[in-house]
Amino acid sequence: MKSLLISFICIVSFAPAMAKEPADSKDDIILPYSFPQKVIERYQQNFHYRHDRGIYAAFNLGPQWNHSLKNPNAKGFRFGGKANIGYFIADGLALFVSTWGDFLEEASLLAAGPGIAFFIDSTNMSFDLAVGVGRSFNPIHDDTIKDFNETLLATTLSLGKYWWLSKNSCIGMTVSSGFHGFSIAQSNFNSVGWSAGLGLTFLYG
Repeated sequence: MKSLLISFICIVSFAPAMAKEPADSKDDIILPYSFPQKVIERYQQNFHYRHDRGIYAAFNLGPQWNHSLKNPNAKGFRFGGKANIGYFIADGLALFVSTWGDFLEEASLLAAGPGIAFFIDSTNMSFDLAVGVGRSFNPIHDDTIKDFNETLLATTLSLGKYWWLSKNSCIGMTVSSGFHGFSIAQSNFNSVGWSAGLGLTFLYG
């Protein structure tokens, strides 16, 4: 009888603590022993955070296929990158200034211009587009590479998937593509090129 009474008191004492779930349980830190469904929910979607107002910054770098179609004719699997700095003007919408480029011995590109980014937080997807002015040139100088440089219009487009690291930062993968081709000096498509690649992205905002 005494042991039964002690058991009843223990159950009554600990039942509220066992039944009560912390109000901020969705925002706690995932540990190696966390329930699998909890890990899947948090990393398939997010930490219940959103991209709304504040500073926006994104940095991307990775392997890329760079192809100069005309003046000069060159192509190769090299690398490229992009950096965006701006501000969220609404939930899931940011305006930014971007600089991007790619490397190719005969015709590399360095460009800059304004852009717009959209975020779908329910699926953790992002989309951004930038248009600007770039400089195409040969960074390597030797007897086999002709000296070349030209100022032209350029654009870049990216589609990304990200995972939250904290309430303000994400890491993800981005598929990006770019095009350049309209010469400002000659007012024609004197030099034309495009690129496509996959990069690792760090995002703040």
